Amino acid sequence: MSIPQDLKFKGGAPKYLLKKAVRGLIPDDLIDRKKQGFGVPVTEWFFQRLGARAREELSAFCDRTEVLDKREVMRYLDAGQGTEAWYLLNFALWWKEFLN
Repeated sequence: MSIPQDLKFKGGAPKYLLKKAVRGLIPDDLIDRKKQGFGVPVTEWFFQRLGARAREELSAFCDRTEVLDKREVMRYLDAGQGTEAWYLLNFALWWKEFLN
């Protein structure tokens, strides 16, 4: 049994079928536009929702390892440098999960 030409993936990409399925429901300019990234409100998330947990995790990480200087990490947190602190938190959580 062969797959009808309409159902074959173009270049192996399943997005082709999704785009074909929604054509007529979603404007073509949205379907056909170039790929683009999206920003996330890291600083707001970090300091509003994750602040206390981030401090705990980073502080514990600094105490357990000699990888990061605790004073510098806390300086980032105190200065409101959310993006940098976010990277540090992700690194600490990765380390905890895979190397601890």
